[in-house]
Amino acid sequence: MLSIVDYLALTTPGFQALFLHKTYQDASLLGYRNRKFLNSAGVPLPGDSLSRQELQNGSVLYFRSSDPESCGRGLDSIDAVVFEECGFYDSLDATIGAIAPAQTWVDNAISLFVSTPNGKRGNGARYWQLVSGGDDGAIERRFAAIRAGHDRPYHLLRADTPTPLFIAHWRAVDRYQDEPDFKQRILKESGISEETFAQEFDLDFSTSESEIVFTFALVDSNTGGEWEQSEPGAVYYLGVDSATNGADFSVRVVL
Repeated sequence: MLSIVDYLALTTPGFQALFLHKTYQDASLLGYRNRKFLNSAGVPLPGDSLSRQELQNGSVLYFRSSDPESCGRGLDSIDAVVFEECGFYDSLDATIGAIAPAQTWVDNAISLFVSTPNGKRGNGARYWQLVSGGDDGAIERRFAAIRAGHDRPYHLLRADTPTPLFIAHWRAVDRYQDEPDFKQRILKESGISEETFAQEFDLDFSTSESEIVFTFALVDSNTGGEWEQSEPGAVYYLGVDSATNGADFSVRVVL
């Protein structure tokens, strides 16, 4: 995304782009990466700021935190906004609302939402809605098939609308797909948990270890099948979703 937006800025005089990240420190690191890239490519940058990188043709690249109170301050016209790791913003809706006025007067203004999963509730709820398009079951089955290696690891899911959607799994990278023990190597070298790997690499929008156990595939399998008799003395675990006063059903998954 950095290189694509850099290209647009270099070839369109006066182009203005905004890169947002969760915190100011994250945004500064993104700005540092971009400045290093432009320097290595021989692109002259008049100033030395990481947060405001102006090119000789009048184009400007801004790097800011996603804080709705400050992310859009002083910006009058933005051609492209990259919402980096947007599934982790405190309020994605509020951040979008804060930036929207700066894109009002721009023809073909672009917004790019880029993130690894962060659950379907809380901070990740809005991002999950953007990804699923409201069809939770279909997209979950797609992700489960990709994780199991039964479907292609890269998809353009929506191409005929103003909001195209791309998803990419780690198997979309050839050298990782060809590596027989990629997951185990990552777990060993980085020290991350299975839950974190699922979130960062495996297109898994689960939000807790209980959901790692009671996966979507397991819940989906409970929509049909044969009843099994219980085993005396066995220990059973229940995952319960009570309807309380809602209009849906109470559901129990038993392991």
